[in-house]
Amino acid sequence: MSEPSGGASALLRLLAGHADSTDLGGVEADQADRDSAFSVLRRISDLEDARESLQALVATLTDVSSSTDAEALLWSVVSRARRLLRSDFAYFLALGVDGGLTMHVYDGLLSDLFTQEVIAPGFGISGYIADRRQPTWTSDFLTDERYRHTDHGDRSARSEGIRALAGAPVMAEGQVIGVLLAGERHPRTYSAGDLDLLMSLAGHAAVVHSRNATVFAHENAASARIREAESIVRLQSKLLGHLVDGTGADEMAETLSQGIGGRVVVEDAAGTVVGTSAPQGPDHAPEAQAGALSEAVDLRVREESVGRLRCAVPSGSSEQRMLRELAPTLAIRLALDAGSRRYRRTAEFDQVTAAVRGDTDAESAVLAALGAGEGGPPTVFCIELTSGDRRTAAALLADGLRRKGLTAVAGASGESVVLLAAGSAPVDDLVRGLDRPRMVRRFVLSRGDEHCRSHAEPDVAARTDTALRALQAMRALRWGRRWADADELALFPMVMRSLPPGEIHAFVRAHLGPVIDYDRRCGTALVETLRTRLSSSSNAAGAGAMNVHLNTLRQRLERAQALLTCDCDDAVHLLALNLHQLIEASGLEEES
Repeated sequence: MSEPSGGASALLRLLAGHADSTDLGGVEADQADRDSAFSVLRRISDLEDARESLQALVATLTDVSSSTDAEALLWSVVSRARRLLRSDFAYFLALGVDGGLTMHVYDGLLSDLFTQEVIAPGFGISGYIADRRQPTWTSDFLTDERYRHTDHGDRSARSEGIRALAGAPVMAEGQVIGVLLAGERHPRTYSAGDLDLLMSLAGHAAVVHSRNATVFAHENAASARIREAESIVRLQSKLLGHLVDGTGADEMAETLSQGIGGRVVVEDAAGTVVGTSAPQGPDHAPEAQAGALSEAVDLRVREESVGRLRCAVPSGSSEQRMLRELAPTLAIRLALDAGSRRYRRTAEFDQVTAAVRGDTDAESAVLAALGAGEGGPPTVFCIELTSGDRRTAAALLADGLRRKGLTAVAGASGESVVLLAAGSAPVDDLVRGLDRPRMVRRFVLSRGDEHCRSHAEPDVAARTDTALRALQAMRALRWGRRWADADELALFPMVMRSLPPGEIHAFVRAHLGPVIDYDRRCGTALVETLRTRLSSSSNAAGAGAMNVHLNTLRQRLERAQALLTCDCDDAVHLLALNLHQLIEASGLEEES
């Protein structure tokens, strides 16, 4: 066998003397000899690491067998995991009765936010490990899409500066009881040997944890309850401060969102959003928020529902419990807001009611509130309700017009609701704004633009009176639509107000007297038959409108024409028929 060359001999002597790579790099030798020397050096280093790991594992087993201090034993396991994996930190999470993971022992962590984190089942890398019962690692946790992230969890990880993580399940009797993790504040790649070592240490942690399982469970639950209570107290103090300051629902929602780490939306009793926190992170884009806000907490004051609190937190989590504890404070805010709105609506209702009755001071205040001075007079709506409370209906109908972009206030005159609206909108939009068949039987509108005759009325009270008379005429004439423009019906109330009652009666008698007398003597409906036929396109349409046979209609028309001794299908007879109906209608007879 040939002797080694001079360079090779020098490399062998350095290896025997425990030299490092720097020493080996300074020797002049063949490249093959140098490569062999560095390979031997790496092998020696691996063997030394393995020996250190084995010594640490033996020391851990010795500690487990000789010590009864569970906390000290777990800390020993965690600190050895940090040292052997040459990590910035290591920690042990214990599995609670609700499936959540709570920080139990740690070494090298700095952030209070991270150490107080309670991880919901299935979330984060620890939930991933607990679900799959396998070790895993990531070079950059915050960008790893394999794991389910939460805003609060990612925020706490950023506060600690966490990047790389490696973890292993801690198992006893086939069940996961915790997770052991080690990590870095910079990206790192973990080897299979690193995961094997972590699994061995996790086994030691399982022995310790199983021995004290009952104690750990109680301590874990108590610790979690204390942290949860402290968080509730802190948030409650902030919310009460908002309540005293008169802060709106938006600010309170934002405070809740920051406390629980999820988006919060507040709705009033009608389901209208009255407060919302700012979106948090890319997972809370508008299209994702509807599905994410699955948890709803009913907000009640004295058993009365005042709204709902919607949030994006895992079901069964501590955040969900916190929301339920804090909900009453937010309910008080909504109740106060609702009371304030009711007060404003009551004052508004009374003021509009006074204005349409002719109170000039109230009218000036209403017009100022509408801002109607620049845009011209407001549009007046007179509405006949099917049923229900006038104040409640007025508020709902005014809201309908506001959704059409108008400024609207509401009051009443007699049994009718009166709305005043400022703003520009097509007639179709105005009609759709009051499209509530179960609430509104019919209504008349008097627009405030210069093309309408009713625009010439001197004040709101006069225009309201015109619209109310048009509503009465609409009812008496059995108007074909559910709504009418005041100008369409202006002739009838104008005639009834302007002409002496005797002249109106004389006109009606001159054209319909024999038929009216015949109906009164015989109890027939010849006048109604004439009016219906003249308002219809054909005999068949008239018979259908009266729900009688076509022959019956023809016989009645023949009898009426025989009594009148003339044809009665002209506009004069139609006018006389409509005036007669107005006279006979409730309320109009006294006025005429």
